[in-house]
Formats: sequence, structure tokens, C-alpha cells
Amino acid sequence: MNANAPRIDAKALIDEDLAALQQERRRHFVPALVVALGALLLAAVLSGVRGDMFSQPAWKVALQIAVWVQCLLVLPAIGLGLIFPGRAARVGVVGLAAVTTLLAGVGMPTELPSVTSMVTHAVSDGFGCVAYVFGAGLALLALGYFSGAFVQRRRSQAVLWVTAGIAMATLDAVTWHCPATDPTHTISTHVGAAVVILVITSVLAIVIHARR
Repeated sequence: MNANAPRIDAKALIDEDLAALQQERRRHFVPALVVALGALLLAAVLSGVRGDMFSQPAWKVALQIAVWVQCLLVLPAIGLGLIFPGRAARVGVVGLAAVTTLLAGVGMPTELPSVTSMVTHAVSDGFGCVAYVFGAGLALLALGYFSGAFVQRRRSQAVLWVTAGIAMATLDAVTWHCPATDPTHTISTHVGAAVVILVITSVLAIVIHARR
């Protein structure tokens, strides 16, 4: 072995590769974020924002804004590998996302409606909001596909962070559009449709990931 041969700094090479990978992922993330914000803004302009938007309790508006931050920034950043929180932090993020999304979209009802009443309402009177959620969800799914968000990480579970963000975004979007506060409506059509979107987008995203 030649003692005068230059030493290779393996750590520096690995750090350089990781930095290049992070930069590549940011090149996917930033344009997709800008397009998502534009699409949501366009939907708000075309469909309108609820008349009592800023007449809602301040805590509820604050939670709705917090949900936007989580679904558009935090969850996709984890899914794309821009940040790597530890296990405890990931559990905390999931729990916080679930709680804030439900409180922002439903509030704190004093009494939960029956399953029968929610199903009946969703079938008979909830088509408009369900269609709104599905339209927003499928548009964001298409954006995720064309931006390459579902193939940035090797682990297929990573796409679930992105699809969770999609479902949260659809729920927040319909909450800012529809002024209804009756839990029979919000749980059955808003939350229910968002859960269906979560399942659909997750299955499709995993299939896309596996094929590519």
C-alpha cells in the first residue's frame, strides 16, 4: 500500500452525496408546494370562502392555520426525506396532526350524532361537500404523482406522510368553504370524505411507488 497515496475521507463523500440528495428533493418539494398553494387559492376564489370565516372562534381559526402548516410543510417534508425526526417525534407529529385536524374541522361537539343519521345525511344531503373533498384530493394526488413525490424514498411507507397531508388539506379546504357546523354534516361529509381520500390516495401512491 502506498503510504503517500491521498487518504479518502469517506464521511465527507457521504455528506456530499446526502447534501446533493437533499437538494434534489428540495427541487421537487418547493415547486410542488407553490403549485399546491396556487391550486388551493384558485379553488377558494372560484368556490368562495365561508362568510363567517373570521367570525369563528379564534382558537378554531388558529387550529385551521396550524393544519395548513402541518399538511403542506411538515408531513410532506418528512415523507420526502427533507427532515428525519426520531420515533417519538414522529408519533407526536401523527397525534398532533390527528387532534388538530379533527378539532379544526369539527370543533368540540357536545353530542355525537348516530352512525345512522350521519350515513343518511351523507347520502341525501352531503354530495356537494363530498364532491369538493374528492376534487381537491384527486387534484393534489395528481400533483404528487407528476412532481415525483411518491418515488423520492425507497421505503413505500414514506408516501403515507404525503397522502396524510393530502387528506388533511382536503378537510381544511372544505372547512374554509362550507359554513356548516352541525357535527352530523361535518363528520359524515367532511371527515368521512377525507378518510376515504386518505385510503384511496394511500393505495394509489403505494402502487405508484412500487411500479416506479
